[in-house]
Amino acid sequence: MKNNEALLGGWEPSEIRQQQLEDENIGKVFATFEAGSQKPPWESISSGTSALKTLWGQWDRLQIHGGVLYRRFETNIGQEARKQMIVPKSRPQELLHYFHDVPSAAHLGVDKTLEKLKNGFYWPNMKEYVQANCRSCDSCFARKPKKESTIFGYIRFRRTNVKNLFTKWTEAIALPNQEISTICTAFIDHFVRKFGAPLQLHTDQGRNFQADIFQRMCKLLGIHKTRTTSFRPQSNGGVERFKERLLQCYQCTVMGSVSATGDDGMQIFCSCIYFQDTKFHALWKGSNYATSSCDSTARY
Repeated sequence: MKNNEALLGGWEPSEIRQQQLEDENIGKVFATFEAGSQKPPWESISSGTSALKTLWGQWDRLQIHGGVLYRRFETNIGQEARKQMIVPKSRPQELLHYFHDVPSAAHLGVDKTLEKLKNGFYWPNMKEYVQANCRSCDSCFARKPKKESTIFGYIRFRRTNVKNLFTKWTEAIALPNQEISTICTAFIDHFVRKFGAPLQLHTDQGRNFQADIFQRMCKLLGIHKTRTTSFRPQSNGGVERFKERLLQCYQCTVMGSVSATGDDGMQIFCSCIYFQDTKFHALWKGSNYATSSCDSTARY
């Protein structure tokens, strides 16, 4: 089992242990488990809270490390089991701040926030707690109606995207202009030199990508060039979805805090890209296909 005893910066194991013991639900289970007793009979906890009953049901998965109570967590995608710290009731809001509210957390939705938390933490009714907090988040609520806005208008610089749709990794490159020579140079420097040339590149029908110099670059690199269907964003859905999520992340991050221009805009933009690249994706399974987007798609 992975040795990932999860503690945030500033959290002391002795303090967490004390809070666990003082918790009205965790404390009862912790004290009994630490004493080496058998699992209590149902009759002894049947009149308790739902949280106490949930912890009682986890008895066989409980472990103590460094004096702190953990739960053994096994995923359903073949990964090695990990430890999740049982979080006392005084701490979930602090966790939600770091895993949802701060700029690097990107104000993701319920499922993505929950997946991040599950890497090292657990408490009863965890999903319901995360749902309630995400749905009551002022920043998330305020940006939902603004679908007509575009992130590129906020940031005020040109860009191109290069996205691998298998790993979901995205390179977003700020450009001084949209000349085809600039785009070709950026594609080679920021994507091909890092990952190699793809077998196939799928782009939208922008004139830059249909230009002769771009076609010749693809031929020189041995790339089979294809393009999307007109007025059908579904034909490059992964890229379109990424841009939507990036816009939402950026809006939540800049709202009422900083100016979204110049260096501030670029720093926030990079932070949003990083979190989109590192979040968990449910479709990370068994395919050799990848997509690159200069608003585009590639196969390796």
